[in-house]
Amino acid sequence: MTTIIAFILVFGLIVFFHELGHFLLAKRSGIMVRDFSIGFGPKIFAYKKKETQYTIRLLPIGGYVRMAGEDGEELDLKPGYRVGLELSNDETVTKIIVNGKDQYVDAQPFEVAKADLEKELYIEGFEDFDESKKVRYPVSRDAVVIDGKIETQIVPYDKTFGAKSLGKRAATIFAGPFFNFVLAVIIFTVLAFVQGGVASQENTLGNVVKDSPAATAGLKQGDKVLSISGKKTESWTDIVTEVSKNPGENG
Repeated sequence: MTTIIAFILVFGLIVFFHELGHFLLAKRSGIMVRDFSIGFGPKIFAYKKKETQYTIRLLPIGGYVRMAGEDGEELDLKPGYRVGLELSNDETVTKIIVNGKDQYVDAQPFEVAKADLEKELYIEGFEDFDESKKVRYPVSRDAVVIDGKIETQIVPYDKTFGAKSLGKRAATIFAGPFFNFVLAVIIFTVLAFVQGGVASQENTLGNVVKDSPAATAGLKQGDKVLSISGKKTESWTDIVTEVSKNPGENG
């Protein structure tokens, strides 16, 4: 059981650092990240902040970062759609209600004629479904499309993965394995401090085991071995070499 728990913790840490690399570089490159998820299967924990949902799932066998534009997502409002619009004080669209309009009593009834939610960011059509009242509204870069209980933030084209330069896309992809390398460096550094650093190559004795031949000969921790059988020893390697040439013999 202990082995399984240790495996889950270690594997989870590796996955977390890998996905964190993708996430941080995507954010730095100006790419919208829709999901940062550790694990697969049913959700255990979910928290949404701004445009990103952070999730921990039941099965700790992987994870993913879902970047806008990576999976070909597209919010398409076709001509003839009847929606509800919520506007800011400067008459910019902040919400487009596709389904569930009855829950938004202040929404403006609107029939879509044309819309661009990626580049030009506008919606054009008829207020109150009346073709004599054709208007065009700008759409906020942070506007959301509401379909029942599902809210999806629109993604301006410049915030998608595909809109970025080759260098930024490559850096975002490479960041995952690079962060795993950084994690390995951190772990080995911590282990080195905990275990007292790297082994010394000096010709100085460390702990002397009780009742061992060295202890019987009167050697103590910190003693320097200057020579063995008349041969000068300047490093621990020299000591090991000379001792191995004469196994079981008294010096």
